[in-house]
Amino acid sequence: MSAARLRIIAGHLGGRRIQASEVSRPTQERVREALFSSWSSLVPGGVFADLFCGSGAMGLEALSRGAERAFFVDADVGSLETARTNARGLGVEEHCVFLRSLLPRQWQRVATKLESATLVFADPPYDFADYESLAEGMSELPGVESMAIEHSARSRWRSSWQGATIKSYGESALTLRALAG
Repeated sequence: MSAARLRIIAGHLGGRRIQASEVSRPTQERVREALFSSWSSLVPGGVFADLFCGSGAMGLEALSRGAERAFFVDADVGSLETARTNARGLGVEEHCVFLRSLLPRQWQRVATKLESATLVFADPPYDFADYESLAEGMSELPGVESMAIEHSARSRWRSSWQGATIKSYGESALTLRALAG
């Protein structure tokens, strides 16, 4: 049985297929579309951080839409290899940085590498236990213009981010925070 295939939605790689990570829950296409629609003016020329990257679909979507570089962070070696294989297959590997890290425990080690990130997206497992530490770490990155965390729509977690908005999409929800204009 082969792993599921995902599609890059828009940009110069729009319509291209990528492989899903066998251990992750890919972000639904409509959630990706909604997030990138809200970030449409921020992505071109930006630096995207895809935390808990799984297949790398979010970071690859950002590159397709004009981001200069994408960081892919995951604790699972197989997920990072899937993201790297997808980037290589799309011809964008030179714009990618792959980091193995267990978040938020190893946040300080990763944060120094993510200092250039302008957009940060995190999609931890829905049973993740430390959303608030993750949100705090994301907030401390110096150049971030906007950030989002995907979580279960049924989650009791509510971010302490000032001015955050929550948007639900069926079983999924996005908590977003814009820091720039």
